[in-house]
Amino acid sequence: MSLLLRMVRKSRWLGNPLWLAAGEMQADPLADLRTSSNSLSVWEVTDDRSNLEDIVVGIASSKDYLANVDYALFEESIVGGLGIQIELTPGTTPHARANPWHRELVRLSARKLVDLAHLMMKKATLERVQENRVGMLVERSGVPVRWNEPD
Repeated sequence: MSLLLRMVRKSRWLGNPLWLAAGEMQADPLADLRTSSNSLSVWEVTDDRSNLEDIVVGIASSKDYLANVDYALFEESIVGGLGIQIELTPGTTPHARANPWHRELVRLSARKLVDLAHLMMKKATLERVQENRVGMLVERSGVPVRWNEPD
C-alpha cells in the first residue's frame, strides 16, 4: 500500500494542551492543510520509500530558502476510507524526477478536511529531514537552486 506525504510544520502537530477536551485536536494543524480550489497537494511515497529523497529534493528546491523539511507520512487507505478522491497531477518543482509522484486530494469539503486532519493526527508519522541533509540531497541531485538567506 502506498504512503502519502504532506509537508507540515512538525511543531503544529505535537503537544496536547491540558485545555483540550478528550477526542479534540488543536486548530493549528489545519493551517498545514491549506487547500486551493478544494484540493490538497500531497506526494505518493513508494512502499520501500525509494522515491522519498527525490520528493524531499522537489519540495526543498521549490522553497525560497534552505530549511528543514517536515512532513506527515500516512497510508493512502486513510484517504480512501474518507471517500476522498486522488488525482494524479504532475508536480511543478525544479526536480523533474519528483514531479510524477505528485497527487491532489480533490473535491474536499470542510468536513472531509477536518476528518483527514483527525486521522492524520492519530495515524501519521511526523518526520524531519534536517537542513544540512536537505542541502546535501539537493546538491547531490544536481538541481540548480538559488536560495535566499533566511530573515
